[in-house]
Amino acid sequence: MSESSPLVRRARPDDVPAIAGFAGELYRLHHRLDAARFWDLGGDTPDRVAGRARFFASQLEDPDTRLLVAEAEGRTIGYAYLTFERHDYAQLLESAAWLHDVWVEPEARGGAVADALFAAAHAEAVAAGQTRMVFTVAAANARAAAFFERHGARVTMREMMVDLSPPTS
Repeated sequence: MSESSPLVRRARPDDVPAIAGFAGELYRLHHRLDAARFWDLGGDTPDRVAGRARFFASQLEDPDTRLLVAEAEGRTIGYAYLTFERHDYAQLLESAAWLHDVWVEPEARGGAVADALFAAAHAEAVAAGQTRMVFTVAAANARAAAFFERHGARVTMREMMVDLSPPTS
């Protein structure tokens, strides 16, 4: 992968298959980090792949959603998924930009791709009049937490879980 900065732009319908594939990788990563917490949506069965594609295709037309892709050398190498939320009582937020996903292909990591996606998501949130951007990071994903902290993030809430499954003998 070249050292040049990636191009980050809003996603188009022809980007959906790549985004759906990246999302599957992200879901698999989360499930590997904590299988009791994260639903395994990353399977590549035809139904799962089609479901992810339908979901992201539906997001393209939503005025409160931004799907961004990063390209380098003519190839899509990452994406970011951002939504604008108002009156989120469950999260105690009057309004916020929610950065749900940031994914960069493994061979493109360590360069400027994630930084460019984050900067573009930040710019989209500001342009939409948002005053805060929130996101969650899996507790075991120290690399992601460090990335967001470098970009000024601070911990504001901790999700916790009690497993209610019957004990296995």
